[in-house]
Amino acid sequence: MDDLQMIWVLIVPALAGLLTFLCPRRAAWLVNLITVLTTGWLLFACSSLLKHLGQNWQWNWMELAGINLSIDLFATHFGVIVALLIALFGFLLALYCVAFTPQNQNRDLSKHHSYILWTLAAALGAALTDNLIFMLICWEITTLMLYLLINLGGSSARAGAAKTFAILGLSDCAMLLAILLFMFVLPGGSASMSSMKIAITSPFSLQGVCYLLLLVAALAKAGAMPFHTWIPAAAEGAPCDVMAFLPASLDKLLGIYLLARISLQFFVLTNSLKVLLMVIGAVTIVGAVMMAMVQHDLKKLLSFHAISQVGYMVLGIGTGSLIGIAGAVFHMVNHAMYKSCLFLVAGSVQKQTGTTELDKLGGLAKVMPLSFFACVVSALAISGVPPLNGFTSKWLVYQAVLEIPSRLAPFLVLAAVFGSALTLASFIKVIHSVFLGSQPDSVTIKQPSESSQWMTTPMLVLAAACILFGIFPAWPLENMVGPAFDTMKIAGMDQVIENLWNPALASFLLLVALAIGVLIYVFGRGFNFRRANLYIGGEKITPEAAHYSGTGFYSTVRSLPGIKSVYKDAERDSYDIYHIGGRIGGSIVQVLRNCQTGVLSLYLSWLVLGLVIILICLIGLGQPN
Repeated sequence: MDDLQMIWVLIVPALAGLLTFLCPRRAAWLVNLITVLTTGWLLFACSSLLKHLGQNWQWNWMELAGINLSIDLFATHFGVIVALLIALFGFLLALYCVAFTPQNQNRDLSKHHSYILWTLAAALGAALTDNLIFMLICWEITTLMLYLLINLGGSSARAGAAKTFAILGLSDCAMLLAILLFMFVLPGGSASMSSMKIAITSPFSLQGVCYLLLLVAALAKAGAMPFHTWIPAAAEGAPCDVMAFLPASLDKLLGIYLLARISLQFFVLTNSLKVLLMVIGAVTIVGAVMMAMVQHDLKKLLSFHAISQVGYMVLGIGTGSLIGIAGAVFHMVNHAMYKSCLFLVAGSVQKQTGTTELDKLGGLAKVMPLSFFACVVSALAISGVPPLNGFTSKWLVYQAVLEIPSRLAPFLVLAAVFGSALTLASFIKVIHSVFLGSQPDSVTIKQPSESSQWMTTPMLVLAAACILFGIFPAWPLENMVGPAFDTMKIAGMDQVIENLWNPALASFLLLVALAIGVLIYVFGRGFNFRRANLYIGGEKITPEAAHYSGTGFYSTVRSLPGIKSVYKDAERDSYDIYHIGGRIGGSIVQVLRNCQTGVLSLYLSWLVLGLVIILICLIGLGQPN
């Protein structure tokens, strides 16, 4: 692939999306075939870009009001790696949807696949572009496609889709304002991303305002607090494959990609801004995982964990150290793997049982062993259990935070470790409720079975990647995280790899312990169960009365002193920036309404006051220095 062919990475999925959109509804096989072939070609094409790093493709479209609108693609190492991951997740999702989407009568298959392909085209454009204006256009297209994909969930998804579009749309406006400040206010400002290097003297300076505006766009896209509430709102009605594709993988990749570039390449941050990033990361970790613990719906629980894991990435970038940056970028890759896997498992469970309510599930490990295996591996990975990939990236972040010369370091590390412990605790509830516990007798769902190979293969591939990236972390660090260092001109990846822990011995000991446990279980008559009737005070208790749902594991957390009121406020959306912004906007509108009295004398008074203010300003500008 030469530099003139880079544009085909964007054109092919866009045209394929148009073709699938025009396909008749009954031609499901054709829609699936086009999608699988297109995403497979994208995976090959993006991998070919690794051999042509540094090449670019540019097309000057038009010049409008002094702004040069152009499509400027530049194959940076970091951008190509992100594009390759986007293509990989797109291909796995296409395989998954062969069996997942046709069974859902509420969704138009041709629309679903066309939206997916258009999302891929826009996301690849955002990863490969060197022009901030074109990146903004691609950014907006992914927001629009996310809105349309969530709406495919039916009437129950419309509120979440509207909330998603509002929050991400306003954050995109912040990005637009930052670009305008870049081009027209800052000395030598331009839309070229590769030429940016701006020192921030103060967070309140013009440069600091530009950074904060771009920070809002990146944090909202990634789903960090306080711009996170669109993710659980979308999870309430959005299909599981959509949640696995966008909030769990693509949006996280794009959001952290932008955050890394603006924090490490575009700007030179002050210590106060680094502290701000670390505090946002720590608060996101703990706040989101506390909300995840008390959820009763699997999709909503996973959505809060998707928010919590972003905190580790923001925390690592905020340290500004080599180890912290490596841990953050590696965690970005790891999170996209195991979180997508978990949402795909949720989709498999929903398709086979018709529900994701934890109170209605149980005992699925016997009939869905592959989904159970994928869920356990990805759950342990997201919890940071060695020797899986989540442990390695979190361990690097822990090390980086401990090395920062700040009194906040112990509290930040405590928040990160505490978040991992609570993550493991909440996934114990998930595994018990869905796969290990017994299903309530009062709940009747269809007899589940293992999903088809189209659905289990992507889950098993991602679970295997979690294992391999944990046992052999040096390879992804050199080949996926190292490129990010090269793009942002950061040296020291060799030092990071030298400080890695050696997972070989730990992996061997864990395998030995697992083998011993299996032998004890088998030869100790572990498969022979004895059932007996339950009696309490001479009264016979039915199995239904003795059933204990996994959702009750942490129900007492809601009543803890100091936390009880926080949970109540959260349930009333007191911390939801969407509702806070709505209340502020409503107040402003009310003030403006009150000013419209219909009294002519009052309008004339406002007019005279405005003219006086303008005159004073003109006189002040006309005074000699």
